[in-house]
Amino acid sequence: MLIARGNMASLKYKLEYNKSTEASDDAVYIHLREDPVGFYRSKIGKEDYYELALAKKDAFSNGLFNVAGIEEISITAYRVWYMKAPAFTWSEVNTGALAFLKTFFGKTSLEEISGSANINGSGLRLESEKNRRTV
Repeated sequence: MLIARGNMASLKYKLEYNKSTEASDDAVYIHLREDPVGFYRSKIGKEDYYELALAKKDAFSNGLFNVAGIEEISITAYRVWYMKAPAFTWSEVNTGALAFLKTFFGKTSLEEISGSANINGSGLRLESEKNRRTV
């Protein structure tokens, strides 16, 4: 079940990759101008998520794990983090995740916030994991 939130404008987002080197099979943060309140979740892998009781699952996490290539997630205020499987490209996974987020929040288009990394895995990187709270 998808829940439309907000007005029918653009989903504003900013991508930030974990490593200071070329994109690899690690993770990305998607910073949002929308808050997935009610769906916050600590870091969990796809296998562990699917073993949870139905009452502990939600539409937001289900939607992210339905994106081909996403293997771990974390959801916090104004931010989604996920790790991709090595067999997928960043373009494939990010395109699917952003499409899900756009639909979930009831938006009609995507709008990249200035300074965002590229959807293909190049661009903005964290300088250090110490600069971020734990996922």
